[in-house]
Amino acid sequence: MLEHANIPERADRVAISLNDPRTGPFVVVARTGSFVTVLKEGMSPGPLPIITRAQLDAMSRTTRW
Repeated sequence: MLEHANIPERADRVAISLNDPRTGPFVVVARTGSFVTVLKEGMSPGPLPIITRAQLDAMSRTTRW
């Protein structure tokens, strides 16, 4: 699914927001989809691109596996 998220090529990781896209919490994954870490609510993902839960849900509905 990350291939369809329009992540900048320079980004080797992405933060997936599980609630609020500014305050998290976030799951950080590598471009390959491998789990990296979890950031609790209030922790910043820094410069990582953020995918919201709504975007992730929409991609899962429209992506053919």
